[in-house]
Amino acid sequence: MLKDYNGFGGDDRYRLSIAHRKAVADKTLPNPERCEMCSQTAGLIVRHNEDYDQPVKGAHALCVECYIRLRTRFFKPRSWQNWLSRILAGAMSKPYRRVSECCLALMGEDDPKVVQWENPRAFWYQRLSVRPLDFRKLPEDVKERLR
Repeated sequence: MLKDYNGFGGDDRYRLSIAHRKAVADKTLPNPERCEMCSQTAGLIVRHNEDYDQPVKGAHALCVECYIRLRTRFFKPRSWQNWLSRILAGAMSKPYRRVSECCLALMGEDDPKVVQWENPRAFWYQRLSVRPLDFRKLPEDVKERLR
């Protein structure tokens, strides 16, 4: 069973995964080839949604490391901010082929002091909250800025 995320239950998230598979099969959602965050093209590239009411439009292509770091930002906010700083400076993730491989590599990482980046660009992932929120309760104009 999938856990709740951004106010969406595990059932919502499961339905989204089915919608993704159908869209890929119908060729309306191409397989991701490049991570939107670090530009990695090797290894496994997965889909991630912040808004589960937008299964295709809101699907972001992420390499495994960016995906794991994004999903753990609530528990490790400083690590998330440091990762953003690194990729804005041109860093690229390692080309992990499995989620479990990346999780093992990042397991011992602590949550260090935040290193601020200079002149950040407003990518969608930079606007993500490090606090859990209920996406369904947000006003539409706020949702649009986060998509």
